[in-house]
Amino acid sequence: MSVWIVSTWLAYRYARQRKIKLHKEWMVRSYLVTLAFVISALLIKLPFVASQGSAAEVSPSLFWAAWAVPLFVCDIVLSARRKQ
Repeated sequence: MSVWIVSTWLAYRYARQRKIKLHKEWMVRSYLVTLAFVISALLIKLPFVASQGSAAEVSPSLFWAAWAVPLFVCDIVLSARRKQ
């Protein structure tokens, strides 16, 4: 949850400073982290995932993968756009 709070706060801070490009980038990151909650909740209900163990055992890994992987890909894309 701290990743979500920090990314949202940074987006807000850059908006207040009128650094709109940075604001947009941080809003994308914040949105991806927000979606991680939804994605992990949906994935935990899949039969394959449920068969891997209890929700308490599986959910930390699911949540980690649901926000870390999309953020990694997002940062690669954002970095590539900056270089253009």
